[in-house]
Amino acid sequence: MSLKSAADHLENSFKEAEAKLDKVAESVDQTVLHANSDSGKGPSELLQSLKEIKAEHNSIVKQVEELQISQKAFVDQILKDLTQLKEAEDRLVTKIGGEGILKKD
Repeated sequence: MSLKSAADHLENSFKEAEAKLDKVAESVDQTVLHANSDSGKGPSELLQSLKEIKAEHNSIVKQVEELQISQKAFVDQILKDLTQLKEAEDRLVTKIGGEGILKKD
């Protein structure tokens, strides 16, 4: 996977997680609103709503943990690529005779 596509994937995943968190927050707000009103919802319906919210929250937590792992792998790959680039630069500088040659111009 290229760095660009990996970055795009991470960005999209974060946006999806953010949207899910917004949905959970809205569900919590609605449940609290219904609990404080005379909507006719009984305790069992409120409990079911809370269970659904908790399940969605757990799903989001798992997704964020996976994103953290992906992000770490992405950063590790970037660092590896930078190290390889620096090593290649050092080899090229050595082949042309050192940095002194580059500074003569």
